Amino acid sequence: VYLHDIWEPTLIQLALALKKLRKPYIVPIYGCFTDWAINQKTLKKRLYHFIAGRRLLENSRFVHAVSQKEYQQALKWAPNSSWIIAPYLFDITTNKKTTFDCEAIPQVSKSLPSDRFKFLFLSRFHKKKGIELLIDAASKLDANGRRFQIIVAGVGEKNYTDHLISTVEKRGLTDVISFLGPHFGSKKWALFQEVDAFILPSYSENFGLVLIEAMTYGLPTITTRNVDIWKTLEHGGAQIVDANFESLALGMQYFLDIPTGELNLISEDSRNWSIRTFELNRLVGIFEKIHNLALKDR
Repeated sequence: VYLHDIWEPTLIQLALALKKLRKPYIVPIYGCFTDWAINQKTLKKRLYHFIAGRRLLENSRFVHAVSQKEYQQALKWAPNSSWIIAPYLFDITTNKKTTFDCEAIPQVSKSLPSDRFKFLFLSRFHKKKGIELLIDAASKLDANGRRFQIIVAGVGEKNYTDHLISTVEKRGLTDVISFLGPHFGSKKWALFQEVDAFILPSYSENFGLVLIEAMTYGLPTITTRNVDIWKTLEHGGAQIVDANFESLALGMQYFLDIPTGELNLISEDSRNWSIRTFELNRLVGIFEKIHNLALKDR
């Protein structure tokens, strides 16, 4: 059994029932114990963990982290638990680049200047995603006379979304940064077709599945060292920057300046690397071993 959302109190009762039935359970932590996440509502989380959450983790067969970095940050919260470090189990179909619906996003292709290099941010709108860093970096590059476009696709709380749009207007960047709504499924893959590079300047990210999706499509990608798997992504050709607007602007400028042929090589290398690294049968094999080990000591 997999138990998700470690801050949900009803999981405590479920975990106790599973223990009585001698049914092993695994708890993926989904970035809940990164330093950034713990610093949000710290007292409430620490109190809940002390009263009940720690027992939930200690009674599990495994606590699942997706990287060595996530494990190192989280270990102090469950030092007596059994841990596994493995990527998420997900399926990226290798032919999505040629099977998307080209008509899924006509509003994008008709409204954006065709002569500008286009960056895409696609994620939920949340302070930890670094959208405000992206606005600051865009302002710096725009002031230096660079021509580019940033497409911001996603959804978030209305107050925060309104704040982002207002900030762009106040900074005079409405012709540089365009806000779209959420894009899922075929619309997301179609949106990838419209842009030249992907960017996710997060302050905290334990994995960042959308980064893998973008690289699988073949988009040159920029992200920060605050993504726990940044070293893995760097092997695939991602540009890794610090989580500040100056470093982010330099990463964006690199893609703006390199020749098209070199950018195409980065694109192809990223695509080949991500398909090879996160191939479904390989991931299934990892999880088969994990499940067999969990059942072994039942």
